[in-house]
Amino acid sequence: MILYHGSNQDFDDVALSKSKDRRDFGKGFYTTTIREQALQWGYNIFSRFGGDGIFLYVFEFLPSTDMISKSFSKISDEWFDFILENRIHGGLRHEFDFVQGPVADDKTILTISGFIDGWSVYKKRGDAEVAV
Repeated sequence: MILYHGSNQDFDDVALSKSKDRRDFGKGFYTTTIREQALQWGYNIFSRFGGDGIFLYVFEFLPSTDMISKSFSKISDEWFDFILENRIHGGLRHEFDFVQGPVADDKTILTISGFIDGWSVYKKRGDAEVAV
């Protein structure tokens, strides 16, 4: 599988110590299978923080059979809870070697921020829980 990473920094080796905390899937090195998305990430971070330039890194990822993974095929309650846990507590909140799934867009980030800040809560409505 070919993966892409967009950055504002030029580097030779991945350094997890430089990873940002409180991200969707926990502290880690984020990649995408979509080249244009990685370029946009690099552009966005360079526009906000400056840096060495806009860089696109390409990796071939061949997971070994002993790696533990988590895959979210779509946005779901489980996905939302996973992201909420990582964003509230930070660090690495799971034991997976890699996580695959949709990234939260701006609207989802606002909802998650609402839960964290306490102005949005789950309310039971029949068998469903809804954010209000």
